[in-house]
Amino acid sequence: MNYYSHYEKYLFLKRHFQKKHVVNICGHEGLGKSTLARYLSRDGTAFVSLYGSYGEMRERIGECVSIVSRMGKAAPGALVVDNCELPWGSGLTLEPVFQAWSGVPDDSGALLVLVWNDAQAMERHSIPGSERVRVTGMSFADFSRSFPHLSPAERVENFAAFGGMPVALNWVRQRDALSNVLSLIEQDGYALHFPTDLMARHTREYTRYLDIMRAVASGFRTHSAISEFTGIPARELSRYLSFLTEGMAILRKEYPVTLENRHMSARYSFNDLYMLFWSRFLRDAESMDREEVFARISEGFTKHVSSAFADIALEHYRISLLHGRYSQAGQYWDRESSFGVVLDEETLTAHFIHAQWEGRVKKGALTGLVRQAANLHWHNGDRNEVFVIYTKEGCDFSTQDAKIVHVADM
Repeated sequence: MNYYSHYEKYLFLKRHFQKKHVVNICGHEGLGKSTLARYLSRDGTAFVSLYGSYGEMRERIGECVSIVSRMGKAAPGALVVDNCELPWGSGLTLEPVFQAWSGVPDDSGALLVLVWNDAQAMERHSIPGSERVRVTGMSFADFSRSFPHLSPAERVENFAAFGGMPVALNWVRQRDALSNVLSLIEQDGYALHFPTDLMARHTREYTRYLDIMRAVASGFRTHSAISEFTGIPARELSRYLSFLTEGMAILRKEYPVTLENRHMSARYSFNDLYMLFWSRFLRDAESMDREEVFARISEGFTKHVSSAFADIALEHYRISLLHGRYSQAGQYWDRESSFGVVLDEETLTAHFIHAQWEGRVKKGALTGLVRQAANLHWHNGDRNEVFVIYTKEGCDFSTQDAKIVHVADM
């Protein structure tokens, strides 16, 4: 599968520098960092993976020292080092590499790229002041370019189930998303166990973290609601949430657009849809009958896609239709309202988005969106307003008051 459209956005890492430069790439396993590392080194840049036995790691650290020692003498030189976490207690460190790097002339333009799985290990062991880049999963736009043979509706359904992590995307083998999910379950694919293995590698209390993920996937998204669902005291919960958001970036803490300073409004969401799908449907797959698991997924899949479609539509609108020309984008919610919104400070335009996956859109949906838009306090009285309806099955009304985007055109 060609994921180059996803990795192209990281090519800025190979930009030319006048001075020597260190870049740290960080993100949890399954995001394709090793593939990215090889992609960055495909033009002849040196590539070394530190993954292996003790003897192999020791030998490869020596290889890195040798490569770095030659940098800046005949040419700037560049080195990509993958799997920079070294086993605790092994006595192995990257210090010899960093010492060699300190001898590279400052004006050489040499580049050292270090790839990490653990953000905390990166902060402890990397070179102070070096650049940090967080790798994320594919966007829907990247996914669409990687699976051009799928119809737009098939892309939405498969992206809702498998998200943007290569570890899960390997199972997008047929057009029908549920058929792909069934294959994953029947063949006991690694993606089925990946979230549990990931948390077990990084945490001692991994079941607590998985419980928090299930809470968010089940709709318990505020601090107090997560605490009540999991039974974790509110004071202790902050530590776990900090690791899931800042350490692993599995979750994100978000606020309603324009209300970023109102902490009482904060809620948690998943950064990748596969982790959401797994937490909602697959966590207990190992202990349940396979047919029972698939029956549960089949029953709740349309509702799952419908909720994912709201975020997919928002991304599509701001990237594919506005081409990134906006100031702020996200979800707005309060006790009476919930909608996607994209704001443009330059033109004082607010774009309000309603996404509906099931059924034809009724006129009342547009009327409701117009009514709810008044709750957004942003340049009230001065702003331009654009109302956007995303739909798979069309609308029961024809109007010039809204922009209609059909899934078939995504």
